Amino acid sequence: MRISDELRKELKRPLGKLVSFNAFLLALKSKRLKETRVVAVGDVVGKKLKDTGITPWIWIYDGQEARKRVRWEIPLPTHAAINPRGEITESLMAAIDDALRKKIESRIYVKGEEDLAGLYCIAAAPIGTVMVYGQPHKGIVVVPITKEKKQWASEKLQASSQ
Repeated sequence: MRISDELRKELKRPLGKLVSFNAFLLALKSKRLKETRVVAVGDVVGKKLKDTGITPWIWIYDGQEARKRVRWEIPLPTHAAINPRGEITESLMAAIDDALRKKIESRIYVKGEEDLAGLYCIAAAPIGTVMVYGQPHKGIVVVPITKEKKQWASEKLQASSQ
């Protein structure tokens, strides 16, 4: 499905709380979030989590940072998907759905662009999951998956598919 220009503008604003990476790490290591499953969308945020000893439940990456190839070795994927810029493809949705069903650590490599994967993750991930993605030069956006967030994301996806 192709995302409308209107929705793309809306998705440029943080979908959750914008925090520093260190603030997120402290919250994640606290008792409050210790058992939380984390979905990381983006190369940098996923690598930062791994480098600090936190393994995301699902890490979605495309091997690029700001449209330039990353300089570190990307991890071996458990899934692969094709997803052009400005779209959410069946290939990407199927990879995310499969990773969610497996309930073990998954890494989804996207040939193309992974930026819009977060919208589908909000709609598809179980309530109580936390999705994080980078906001370049500002920090990371933390999106707790709630019933309201899932409904919002599902409505946006439904509108895009028509």
